[in-house]
Amino acid sequence: VEKVVTDTTRSPRKGEKDKIDYNFVSREYFTENINKYIEYNEYNNNLYGSNSMRINKVLESGKDCLICLDINGARALKEYYGAKVNVFFIDREVSKVYAAIDARVDNGEISKEESVSRKNQVLIDIESKTDSVVDMVVDNNGTIEKTIMTFKDLLSV
Repeated sequence: VEKVVTDTTRSPRKGEKDKIDYNFVSREYFTENINKYIEYNEYNNNLYGSNSMRINKVLESGKDCLICLDINGARALKEYYGAKVNVFFIDREVSKVYAAIDARVDNGEISKEESVSRKNQVLIDIESKTDSVVDMVVDNNGTIEKTIMTFKDLLSV
């Protein structure tokens, strides 16, 4: 299984690394290459998308891809690739997600106003776990090691 890193036009946050967390690209690059994205969305005035060439390169090598997406991206990939795509919803307690958002406010990564918008989006995102495109819900309320083991079991890795 190989992770395919998605593109974004936003600036890296503290600790994020280019080509590991995201491919950080300019808005100009993104819009000029829009036809290379299987799916893309805009959040908080930043574009995010999955580059089809990177996905196809991994698939052509005989490996499976792991891509972190929202429900819209998952729908687009499922529509494009069909049964080759399995969608896992990573479920987490709202209070834990809110605490992570509050920590970003505290360390100056995002504004208080942006945190309100993000918290509202969390509630919308949680509803998507019942979407018909979701194949399985994975509990991420324990340790990261436990979640990784769940994925390994599901993927027979």
